[in-house]
Amino acid sequence: MMQYLGRTSDEEIAEAVRVAQADERFDRLCYDIHDFRLCEEFSFSPPRIHEMAAIDSVAALSLPAQQMAVAVVTDRQDIIASVNAYVGSGFNVHNVRICSSIDDARAWLGSLLKA
Repeated sequence: MMQYLGRTSDEEIAEAVRVAQADERFDRLCYDIHDFRLCEEFSFSPPRIHEMAAIDSVAALSLPAQQMAVAVVTDRQDIIASVNAYVGSGFNVHNVRICSSIDDARAWLGSLLKA
């Protein structure tokens, strides 16, 4: 789970994801939670979000299912807009869902793991 606090940007997210993708355990992941509940300010640019989606799609080739489920926990419209830019980029390979709470995220991910 990645948790974002205070002021967050697409650059911070890209760096956190880059570190996760470089970790040897990344190849065993089937889901991730991005928790923005404590994020107070967020900035992004659609071109940077599209670049992140392209990089993530290549990294996903090392995953067993070549994709993962990604729950984004937020109610912020700016973050939702960035998620929509990511999903609509044409590069996204992941199953992405916006959730209103950690419990909702875990329930959704649990339902996928049982399927």
